[in-house]
Amino acid sequence: MVLPAASTDAVPYPSRPIANKWGIKGGFLTGPTFHAGGERYDSRAGLSGGIFFDATAGRSWLVGFAIDLHDMRLKLFEERRKFFEISLTLKRRFRFPDVRMEFRPGLAAGFGYMAHLDVIENSSFATGKVTTELVFHTRHRVSWVVEVSVLAAPWGRNINGRIRFSPTLLVRGGLFF
Repeated sequence: MVLPAASTDAVPYPSRPIANKWGIKGGFLTGPTFHAGGERYDSRAGLSGGIFFDATAGRSWLVGFAIDLHDMRLKLFEERRKFFEISLTLKRRFRFPDVRMEFRPGLAAGFGYMAHLDVIENSSFATGKVTTELVFHTRHRVSWVVEVSVLAAPWGRNINGRIRFSPTLLVRGGLFF
């Protein structure tokens, strides 16, 4: 029996859903406006980073879990704090096999926490995110991802009462492993 010789052709795009994957993302967050105690506090843009895990939930659906850390700075005081967020995301996968790319819109819900920041006490938030991802597959196990999202915290509490922050743009890039 004769076996065909190895080919140097490009590795084909997977025809079945890709197995569960994890990755890292980094980028920036535009400055949201905080609303607390009847006052508005503007913040500056900051860095954002995180790790995530995406699990297949059917042929075209994914469920994602993410842990993110965002840099928050009030313009008035210039003090920085980290905003910690954990979230669960439902994503729809649209594949474009000719260009080895996927488009993944999604909706996320999560919980956020920020330590005391000048006039704002330690605060807990319910977060929501509308996200879009572009995934560029390579011939290797690593894929590139670009994310553009809108993050908001419509509900939050601290010892002084209600707090929230307005929708803000999140732009990040990263790697899938």
